[in-house]
Amino acid sequence: MAADAHAHAHAHAPARTDARDPDGARGLAAASSRRQALVGLLVLAAVAGTMAVIAASTVAYLTASGPWTVPYRLSPDDERTIPAAWSAMMLLAAAAVAVPAAVRSSRLYAWVAAGALLMAADEWAALHETLERDLGVDWQVLYAPLGVVAVVLAVLLLRRLWRTDRRTLALLVVVAALWGTSQVLEAFEWDGDVQRAGYVGKMLVEEALETTGSLVLAIALLRPAGLLQPWASPRRERIRRGRRGAE
Repeated sequence: MAADAHAHAHAHAPARTDARDPDGARGLAAASSRRQALVGLLVLAAVAGTMAVIAASTVAYLTASGPWTVPYRLSPDDERTIPAAWSAMMLLAAAAVAVPAAVRSSRLYAWVAAGALLMAADEWAALHETLERDLGVDWQVLYAPLGVVAVVLAVLLLRRLWRTDRRTLALLVVVAALWGTSQVLEAFEWDGDVQRAGYVGKMLVEEALETTGSLVLAIALLRPAGLLQPWASPRRERIRRGRRGAE
């Protein structure tokens, strides 16, 4: 009697939808493929947009007869322009991606999100230039405390990534190189309030490096955010769990 009851209950049990369900597995694979395709399209759009903005602003600046004849909205040397807006948009994208990275990977990414938001506001409104002009102090001096905090957090994050995710580490090193080079160039653009020789060329390269660095930062954060994780088959997942249990 008990055996009949058990067989009856088993016959009316709901279908399993765990990892051994092939339909469920195919659904997960399809959803992952769609997500990967969407992320890929967004990355391609960001790369194409960055290249277009850099090219358009550079050509507009170089083909003009003087800085004052450059279409203002295309000028890479002013605030609230198309290049400034695009660079700020890349930083906002990086901040947005850093949020799930902070939840999924490390809380250190929350500081990355905060820093990217601050940089986006500065890029759009040229806050450091305004402070430098109003206070009469180089913005590098004013921002030095923030720079020290950023270096400490960067070292902590890089140490973690050296152990856990060297692909993301490599991209973040590229970001540091791009931004660092841009700051070196900016330091040689001015002598007080006077533009130094070769200002235009150095300024254009500096702005291009800054914008490219912001783009690479947003791309680098996709992996710790889990947006570039390949779909794992149920069999591979069972093997991984078995290895964990054996350990």
